[in-house]
Amino acid sequence: MKTKLLTFIAFFCTVFSFNSFAQTSDSVAVRRTVGLSANVQNSELGITVPIFISQKFVLAPALGFTYAEGIATDISFGIMPKYYFETGRFAPYSALRIGAIMNKPNSENMEAKSTTDLFAGIAGGAEYFPIPNFSFGVEGQINFTKAAEGSSRFGNTGGITANLGTAVTANIYFTRK
Repeated sequence: MKTKLLTFIAFFCTVFSFNSFAQTSDSVAVRRTVGLSANVQNSELGITVPIFISQKFVLAPALGFTYAEGIATDISFGIMPKYYFETGRFAPYSALRIGAIMNKPNSENMEAKSTTDLFAGIAGGAEYFPIPNFSFGVEGQINFTKAAEGSSRFGNTGGITANLGTAVTANIYFTRK
């Protein structure tokens, strides 16, 4: 699944890069309003909807999905406020992440029970905009998770775990002049 998604992202990057060479530049500033982002982080596929509160501050609800055949399904949801230091073609940012991960065991996995773990973290990364409506980016993260009693997700039932993560994103934005 990760290979298919990375191929899809590479395809979009290629298509939008060709379009960017054909564009003429004008002096009118482009304002991003809302977008749709897909990210890959380990075996998790995530979707966020970045909503631009201002040109440098974004509030992004997030939804994630992980499926382990015959074992369980994880659904995560959260919110990610993000602050862009620059708003040009190369846009570095910092972000906070907070949310929950719900685990629903497969019906064949009778000894496991549903659990909900909480997470919070900080992130830093950058996006590259070949055109104003599309970007791809990378992000480094420091995450803290509070595992529920009986949760084996982080190997620390009922405890707090810190971990490092990375994410690769592809983003489509709706703009106005």
